[in-house]
Amino acid sequence: MKEFTSTEELLDFAIRQEEVSASFYRGLAGKVSRHWVAKMFEELAVEEDHHREKLIDVKSGSITALPTDRVSRLGLAGVLSISDPTSDLSFPDALVLAMTREDAAFTMYTRLAEIATDPEVAGLLRGLAHEEAGHRLRIETEYDEHVLTQG
Repeated sequence: MKEFTSTEELLDFAIRQEEVSASFYRGLAGKVSRHWVAKMFEELAVEEDHHREKLIDVKSGSITALPTDRVSRLGLAGVLSISDPTSDLSFPDALVLAMTREDAAFTMYTRLAEIATDPEVAGLLRGLAHEEAGHRLRIETEYDEHVLTQG
């Protein structure tokens, strides 16, 4: 279970998670045979890259906007301990893992926004949470349309 002792550590972790997510989606895009699904994963990778850039901006310009004494009490350990994908994921399993990752990112950004002291940073974090929820919905729609209807 991951415990964060500083805001910087948590932001570094979030930045790394965005990097992992972008790589995850790019990897999935190269493995799926459905063109529209590959395109969706590529688009999600680009969006995760944008999230990473926003987090780097927060870290470099306004790191004090997240009070260190509250970071370790966010309860994110269980949420953020999602395993990395294996190379032999089935299409349905890949979608489920992607949805799980998006849920975790949504929870992380929501909790960070709750403790942010700078209204602009809190708004950014709520915006990131909203975008992650949109990613989840997009993947869930794909799952509903192409997995549930076939099984």
